[in-house]
Amino acid sequence: MSIINERIKQRRIELGLTLLEVATALGVKEPTAQRYESGEIKNIKYETIEALSNILNCHPCYLMGWEEMPKCKKEVREVKEFVNVSPLALTVARKFDNAPLKEKNMVLMTLDLELLKEDTETNSISSVS
Repeated sequence: MSIINERIKQRRIELGLTLLEVATALGVKEPTAQRYESGEIKNIKYETIEALSNILNCHPCYLMGWEEMPKCKKEVREVKEFVNVSPLALTVARKFDNAPLKEKNMVLMTLDLELLKEDTETNSISSVS
């Protein structure tokens, strides 16, 4: 087993996460997550390493064995809540974080308008019933 496999398993256990929770957060099946830990999968894509580092609350360099200590420290509760986020939501969040302020404001305004529209439609349906 290589250092990346050992560290994936070590961090998962330290955080009290199950293989199923990690797999769900990655958008893969539980046996695939287990193969990442066991070393059966030899070439892990960078995107997967990055996603694993987010789920396991550490820097990709730590998982790769280039650093000794994880850089990030969060409460286990926060990490478990994060695990329930869909891969699509993670992608949207990453893109949002990298967007310029003007675009972020446009996205937030659009979401607010959509939520307001939904509330209005829900209220008009319930008042008709």
